[in-house]
Amino acid sequence: MEQVTLPEGDERRLLEALLTAKSTPRKTVTVAAAAKLISGSILSQNASDLEAALVRLVGRGLLESHAKGKQRAYQVTAAVASALKPPAPPRRERPRAATLEDLQALEVRLNQRLDQIAQLFAPHAQSKPGANGKQIEAAIPAAIRQADQQGRHGGLVPIPEVRQLVLQQTGATRAQFDEALLAMERDFRVDLKIADDPRRADAPEGIQVPGRGLVYYALGK
Repeated sequence: MEQVTLPEGDERRLLEALLTAKSTPRKTVTVAAAAKLISGSILSQNASDLEAALVRLVGRGLLESHAKGKQRAYQVTAAVASALKPPAPPRRERPRAATLEDLQALEVRLNQRLDQIAQLFAPHAQSKPGANGKQIEAAIPAAIRQADQQGRHGGLVPIPEVRQLVLQQTGATRAQFDEALLAMERDFRVDLKIADDPRRADAPEGIQVPGRGLVYYALGK
């Protein structure tokens, strides 16, 4: 489609008036009909001025002129109609469908948040004495089994769920739990696995081990 330079002001409004609501050229329009279409415009107040404007637009190649009985009639060219057509609204991309991993990560975050809220209202939350390494290590195997049963993980249990249970039961800190869990793995008393995707949304809840990656799962037995 050829490029066209559109006029401004009344002449542009005149061209727009010669288009239908669907931005297609109206059938040939006489001067009198054009005056009705642009009622209120300065050009509509004087038939001579209006006809002169139409003739100028024909000369610029923006209108086509046809004989209609004893009168001249005018029609917008296809190029002008295309240039005046409002741009199509941008296409809205459909959001990416949530994957099973997304839903699992969301479930973990919700469970962790609920556990944190429950801790705030637990009567013993502030009074539980700190745990030592032996107490923490003793609580970990049972916590893995409990988290596996509650979450139905099929044996591959997210460490954040295990940690939450152990912290509730022993009063340990996260650092104490993480240290105890890695020590048990070194002694072959627990099996740990890294995450398939270290960039997952809940990666900070795992354990970053230099040279190994994001340790995120404990194997239930």
